[in-house]
Amino acid sequence: MNKNCLFCPWVQDTENPNRYVCLKCQRQRNIDNFNIPTPIFFILAAILGLILQSIILEKSPQLQTPSSPNSITQKRTGM
Repeated sequence: MNKNCLFCPWVQDTENPNRYVCLKCQRQRNIDNFNIPTPIFFILAAILGLILQSIILEKSPQLQTPSSPNSITQKRTGM
């Protein structure tokens, strides 16, 4: 980044009202979108997904499986 562009004089583009251009260094900014780089966005989304998945798995009820098939028949017949 150029030291002269620390205090950029931004002007609005006449063709696109959501775009601003610096008169000194010709940098462009859009105000209708986030300035987050795409790879960082996907990394943050993946981390959020893993956190949500772990929260959901902690709250799900644990299914109990019988230890053997004979224990099911014994409970039904009352043996």
